Amino acid sequence: EWVFRACMIVVLKQISDPESRLSTGDIALYSPLYFGVAHLHHVYNMVYKEKRSWKSSLIVCFVQFLYTSLFGSYVAYVFCRTNNVYGIIIQHSFCNFMGLPQPLWFRNPQHYLNKYSVILSFGYIFGIASFYCLIQYI
Repeated sequence: EWVFRACMIVVLKQISDPESRLSTGDIALYSPLYFGVAHLHHVYNMVYKEKRSWKSSLIVCFVQFLYTSLFGSYVAYVFCRTNNVYGIIIQHSFCNFMGLPQPLWFRNPQHYLNKYSVILSFGYIFGIASFYCLIQYI
């Protein structure tokens, strides 16, 4: 977060001339691409160290690139609006702790979370709706 938000976004705000400065939306769109590209070295590790196929390694890294870029857009937007790196460090830590949602439990009756499927589904829907409604207040 410190490098990709606190340092890079400040530079992106300053590198353009005053008449054509990048907007918050542009910065939120472009800055995560640098973050995604910085993680492409994982393909090398998967192919040569973990002995995975090129195809599966590229697919895994492409999916990782998509969700890290999506999250990066969000935190870049939040940083541009708040200029507070500590809040996004906490958000990033929480997201890393929680991981990506794995909704396979919903279809698998043997999964230990299946018995909570109604509550968890409501939580997902409530969280997405709340995010959509509250993002405007940042």
